[in-house]
Amino acid sequence: MGMSLGRVAAIGIVVVGASATLAALLSSSPGYAATAVDTAPPPSLPIQLNRLNGVVSVVEATIDRTWQTYDDRLGPRTHISLTELVVLAGTTPLSNEFSQLGGDLPDGRRVSISELPSFSAGARYIIFFPRQASMYVTVWGEMAFRVEDVGNKSIVLNPDGLPLESFSLTSATVGQTPLLHGLRERSLPPGSETFDMTVALNDPSVKTALSHDEFISQALVALQIAGAPLGEKMNLEPPSGARWDTATAQPQQ
Repeated sequence: MGMSLGRVAAIGIVVVGASATLAALLSSSPGYAATAVDTAPPPSLPIQLNRLNGVVSVVEATIDRTWQTYDDRLGPRTHISLTELVVLAGTTPLSNEFSQLGGDLPDGRRVSISELPSFSAGARYIIFFPRQASMYVTVWGEMAFRVEDVGNKSIVLNPDGLPLESFSLTSATVGQTPLLHGLRERSLPPGSETFDMTVALNDPSVKTALSHDEFISQALVALQIAGAPLGEKMNLEPPSGARWDTATAQPQQ
């Protein structure tokens, strides 16, 4: 079977060297358009309501470490371990570890999903957890925000490394200058992003960006309006019995 570089449109899965069979199989999951990654993000980014109204827990934590494994059923997975975890709202996770689809296959090919967050060891994040992880997703990329200190101000970055200026039920307003190096560079493994303090100190949008506490306040208001079931039971494990390489492993809302 011939090998090629294939982007799977189902949820933005990219399989480097993916077979046509695998690409077709993964693309069968309906309703999940790939994120455009080759154009500059707009100043106001839409937020999907179904991501907010399923949130049961909001935590702030430091990424202790990340590592990869491969399992015949679960596929290539990236594992994330949290430390210094603080629950900001809702349920306390039963574990400080979770995983998401993505990583190297035994034959050297790499599977990645553009809609999933890239976590950097040692960095701090505010993470919005849903009720139930799917085979692919534990946390959607737009629901994980990196926290950085610039001078005497803590700011919050979206997955594109842009400082947040507002956060509401329907959209997030962001600055124009990415403050992270290494985003979407295929030569670098996920989690290699580094914060550019020099650029941040000279970026006017940092002055107008939300502070850490302002972001949390606006996010909690948005969750309340969305009717998020904060405090309900949560499960960070992939569904039992499902396989990563079959069409039954559809992402859950």
